[in-house]
Amino acid sequence: MVPHPGPAQGPQRDWQSHACSRPSREDIVKFRGFEEASMAYAKNRQVRSGHTLAHAQGQAASLESLEPRTLMSSAPALDSIAWNGREVEAISGSWILTLDRQMTTPLLELRARSLARSLGVGFDSVSPLGLGYAAELRVTGAVLQHSAERADRASRWVDAIEPNSVARVSRVPNDPFFTQQWQLENTGQNVPGSGPGTIGADSSLVQAWDITTGSAGVIVAVIDTGVQLDHPDLAANIWRNPGEIAGNGIDDDGNGFVDDVRGWDFANLDNDASDDQGHGTSVAGTIGAVGNNGIGVSGVAWTVSLLPLKASDQFGLLPLSATVGSIDYLTMMRGRGHNIVAANASYGTFAPLEAGAFRQAERDAIVRFINSGGTFVASAGNDGQDIDPVDEQDRTAFPAGYDIPGLISVAATDNNDALASFSNYGRQGVDLAAPGANVRTTALGGGYTYISGTSFSAPMVTGAVALLRTVRPDASGEELRRVLIESSDPLPSLQTKVVSGGRLNVAEALRIIGLDGPVVTSIAPGPVTGQVGADGSAISRVTVTFNRDLNGSLIDAGFVSLVGDGTDNTFGTGDDRTIPLGSVTLTGPRTVTIQLNLQSFLQQRLPVDRYRLTLNPAGFRDTDGNFLNGDAVSGTPEVYDFLVVSPATPFEPNDSLGQATPASFSASGSASFTGLTIGDGVRAGLDVDLFKVTIPRGGLIRASVIAQNRLGGSELDSYVRLFDAFGQELASNDQFNGADALVDYFVSTGGIYYVGVSGFGNASYNPNAPGSGQTQSTGVYDLLLEVELIQEDRVTLAQDFGDDPPRLPPQGTQGTLSDSLVFNDARSIRDVNVRVDIDHDYTSDLRISLISPQGTEVVLANRRGGDGNDYTRTLFDDEATKTIARRAWRRSPARSGLRRRCRRSTG
Repeated sequence: MVPHPGPAQGPQRDWQSHACSRPSREDIVKFRGFEEASMAYAKNRQVRSGHTLAHAQGQAASLESLEPRTLMSSAPALDSIAWNGREVEAISGSWILTLDRQMTTPLLELRARSLARSLGVGFDSVSPLGLGYAAELRVTGAVLQHSAERADRASRWVDAIEPNSVARVSRVPNDPFFTQQWQLENTGQNVPGSGPGTIGADSSLVQAWDITTGSAGVIVAVIDTGVQLDHPDLAANIWRNPGEIAGNGIDDDGNGFVDDVRGWDFANLDNDASDDQGHGTSVAGTIGAVGNNGIGVSGVAWTVSLLPLKASDQFGLLPLSATVGSIDYLTMMRGRGHNIVAANASYGTFAPLEAGAFRQAERDAIVRFINSGGTFVASAGNDGQDIDPVDEQDRTAFPAGYDIPGLISVAATDNNDALASFSNYGRQGVDLAAPGANVRTTALGGGYTYISGTSFSAPMVTGAVALLRTVRPDASGEELRRVLIESSDPLPSLQTKVVSGGRLNVAEALRIIGLDGPVVTSIAPGPVTGQVGADGSAISRVTVTFNRDLNGSLIDAGFVSLVGDGTDNTFGTGDDRTIPLGSVTLTGPRTVTIQLNLQSFLQQRLPVDRYRLTLNPAGFRDTDGNFLNGDAVSGTPEVYDFLVVSPATPFEPNDSLGQATPASFSASGSASFTGLTIGDGVRAGLDVDLFKVTIPRGGLIRASVIAQNRLGGSELDSYVRLFDAFGQELASNDQFNGADALVDYFVSTGGIYYVGVSGFGNASYNPNAPGSGQTQSTGVYDLLLEVELIQEDRVTLAQDFGDDPPRLPPQGTQGTLSDSLVFNDARSIRDVNVRVDIDHDYTSDLRISLISPQGTEVVLANRRGGDGNDYTRTLFDDEATKTIARRAWRRSPARSGLRRRCRRSTG
């Protein structure tokens, strides 16, 4: 290695080859080694082993100086390459290799030359990318896919070979200060390009700012076309690297990048992340334009540190090599203690599912960033397509379409809460929606613009993540994703379109993330109930279930009230009816039963009325002392309304979706209707009954008709149907318990659904057209609607041995050490990830297994590794991108041992 040239010779030049200037073979940096097989080689050349980013720019005594870079005056040459059955746009002669391990540059070059020969092309150069898990191979000549696949199979050190495909920023072009930002507060104002809006069709930022407006200690990365660093509404929020001295040509903080004071340009490989396209500036303003400064617009976060990472060249192309470098830079900087909470990716490319390893290097980089504790937010794309992998289009948008736990994909809505016509969607792959059509934000040149695209709905969510991490700095990526989904406002237009079925609500997300104490998960009776149950007994108790174990010694009737609103149908007036309580007891660790005293009422039944149940947080605390809907200091009351109806309550007309009888579920529970009749409406023999079921998130909807099996019997031979918000049938049934019908259907998103009851023979009526259909069976029936909402979709349990870890093996040199993790959860387990820390002299002596309660054993690792190779926060994940057989090693930044990423082999 040559000595560092020092400031007098100018800053070290980046060694990565790119479309603008390629280093010669002599100029390629001798990248410091990670692979154990090349340690001796490195030692002979006096190369120290250590952790260095592949995009190293000024590491002392480690890099060779490169010739100055000269920018091209025209766009880089692009090829249209036939790849996995479609044409892929990629940089000419540039290929991305996903490596099975980090390795020295000499070894990488040796292997890359051999690979080029096997591909039948000429070798030009090879350069590691990012953290060294990928490399860019420059060749002369055409590479055919079948040649790449054959070479991949023959080269055990390469996990994937793919074109250096380019992405493009996601935007829908549109013409051109707080009152104009309908996405923050929608007052129905007229929006250029969209027209008048709907009041409240926004992300509830005004209410959110009462909780927090952000923090400069929270860093959000913008991977885009750069950011206008001196924009008057952004400059105060641009991140500055505290470890760097600007302009001295020295890598002051030793992170491998010279003068990365305000981000980095991974497309042109320098420290100037200034925007030359405008897209990134608009994205940055959506996230964090300075708020309350009397200038222009406000971002979601008034105060935040925006870290610009320029991944596009001056022509708007985002090479795969630049996005990989950008993401790995964030992972590295997180490892060095910078509080980078999120990365915003408002770019994308469209590809078929069968692409296999398409953009594999980017996917791996995102996984590394998420595993380091960051949140990756991606725009769903502007193709107006369903990007779910199971759909007939058989294609998806990247990076939004990667199936990575922790990645948040975002669709766009307009100012009337409709899914934007340009927005991609996916009931499995797109998590939620946010405003993104004609939003007001910052523009290049110091100005402002209205602009559209999922490029601007994603930064709405990224800004929300910044606020959430301000309130709860220790929140995990999984927790943030769950909270954003569960706090969304359900919308009919988003039902079956996104996982949440709703649009971003930042205020509600902040409320939920701030809760340490218990919350209510289900209440019985549900939103509508008769005076008697299906068994004929009077409704005389209320049962409430919580998500945490409660302290039973605090529970008392004095902390509960049940009030009816009386004849004026208004709570808080003189005719309110207070229901006396018999007892309030803890009947399970998380279940409270409230017994009602109904002796003074006719037939000892709860009178027909609308009721409000209120739980005082002081009486409902978990075993750690946290209050209901709060923390260890205080909480907020739980308020729940339900309706008690009399037997044979007529709901007519309810023959169409617009007339349907409502039942809104705020928690899991049931609604019961008794003594209803098919044939009593104005439609006579064509009478149907429709019920509108509104739920805040996905779950199981069960509709049971009880007719011939009800007390007293019935002549009705029933037929039940379940519809989505638009009247499309999801399920139907004409008999379950004899001639009584039932549907039991899981919906993945919240929103509005309809249950329709008719008689046999009338199975094809139009729910939007009263009186349609065929002659049918008629008669009396009862209906039970049950909803079981999705709760937390990820559960984490840890076993910490503290300062006294157990010996392995317990005695001597052989033996087995076992430990158990117990999950008190009745749901089925769909996926298990295991992370371990094991310090052992020889990991090659270890066999690590996961054993189920039924005795099924899965071997996680079997005698792999060597002397000094510890398992340091090693994640075993069957969806990981590297297999055990690939021996995917990397050095842990926390210690000198090696960290292994493994997955269970399949097949």
